[in-house]
Amino acid sequence: MSRALPAFLILALFLTAADGAGADDPKANRGMPRDSAAVTHNTALDGEYTVDAFIKNGGTYVGAEKLFEGVSIKDGILTSRLNRGDGKKATSSLYLRLAPRGSPAEVDLVLRDGVNKGQVLRGIYSLSKDMLKLAWVETPELPRPADFSSTEENAVTLLFLKRK
Repeated sequence: MSRALPAFLILALFLTAADGAGADDPKANRGMPRDSAAVTHNTALDGEYTVDAFIKNGGTYVGAEKLFEGVSIKDGILTSRLNRGDGKKATSSLYLRLAPRGSPAEVDLVLRDGVNKGQVLRGIYSLSKDMLKLAWVETPELPRPADFSSTEENAVTLLFLKRK
């Protein structure tokens, strides 16, 4: 199923509905949320990326690579530069809290800005050569993804990033 990706859906990627609880303490663990002290940052993720695929609830969004102007990761912070569609640009960022020992490796994506600052999206990740795969659920009641598949039933969002 292919759909055009309106700019507001791209922004919704990082600004999903939540109460915004869980503000971070900039003095604790280099600005990471308080509960992330035991989680490591993998510098192997650092770099500039382009969007290879964006899939939500089983639907591939055509044009996502044009709406994402770029994605970068540095010091455990993923920043996306977005073309909103109205000629304006937007930036959104989130913390990547990694637990790389599991299979698949787990990641918590913690929103850094917007009305949902502090919201945690539970997911998994995989890094191979020049491809970073992220899969997450936006609803706390749903289980963390077990693999990199997205259907309407599992409500998993996939973001595949190719290193520049």
